[in-house]
Amino acid sequence: MKIPLYKPSFIDRLMQAVERLPIPYWATYLLLFLAQVLLFLGLAWSDGWVPAYTFDPILLLFPLWLWGPLAIVTHLDRVSLEALEDFSPLLTV
Repeated sequence: MKIPLYKPSFIDRLMQAVERLPIPYWATYLLLFLAQVLLFLGLAWSDGWVPAYTFDPILLLFPLWLWGPLAIVTHLDRVSLEALEDFSPLLTV
């Protein structure tokens, strides 16, 4: 049994949980993005910052900054693991 060198961070555990779900990781991040946009939109309507039943694109920024990088890192982790598996016979380690 291989012991990890360090304890996984919260982000690592979150990405692993997302990848274990039965739906694709990109769909999970998209659903989380849309849920956060709807939450912000509801808060903006109730606060009066945005007139009721209108949309302001600025509300997309924070959810995009939050879920976009996580989706990209999850994709890059998957691609890098596939590349390592493909080239593992060529490595002498």
